[in-house]
Amino acid sequence: MIFNYCLFKVSDNSNATYVKCFNVCSKSNNFIGSSYFVSVKYIKGKGRFAKGETIKGIVIRCRKKFDRQTGNFLRFDLNEVILFNEKNEIPNNRTFGVLPLELRRKKLLKLLCLSYCFI
Repeated sequence: MIFNYCLFKVSDNSNATYVKCFNVCSKSNNFIGSSYFVSVKYIKGKGRFAKGETIKGIVIRCRKKFDRQTGNFLRFDLNEVILFNEKNEIPNNRTFGVLPLELRRKKLLKLLCLSYCFI
């Protein structure tokens, strides 16, 4: 489950490594593809985001097991997000790891173009 003050790992090539959720932008039945307002907690080096900055993030992997329409279950090891800037654009040009195809139903095709493998 994803609650307020939950810690997310960032899975894109920004300088942020961990962010903390503090507000929900959009609720949905499954957590993949839902957007949250997050605060940057840990950074590595200089980059686009500063520590303590509040930005928007979209969940791409969650630990809660969810059901697909085929009857299979899908579950990941960590809660992970991809960060967006204030214009709702992706400032990064690469994502790490696999992305679920449920993001296609959420009309997040730009995210799918940045990744190289899908589940």
